[in-house]
Amino acid sequence: MTDMTKMLIDIDENLLAELMRLTGAKTKKAAVAEALEDARRRAAFRDYLDFLASPAMDDFRDPAIMAGAQR
Repeated sequence: MTDMTKMLIDIDENLLAELMRLTGAKTKKAAVAEALEDARRRAAFRDYLDFLASPAMDDFRDPAIMAGAQR
């Protein structure tokens, strides 16, 4: 089981209701958990896109190098 922290925070009720509608979450807790997980996934995807755009991938963008690569 993951670590859980119980806390009291202020959340805009209209945004939370919209989040529940968008995610289909049945509870506020589930909606917030989904939003947190979505934020984590988006950050990981941005990191992956940054890696693909990095110099580490230059060889994969070079047609001459890729032509000589084993298939």
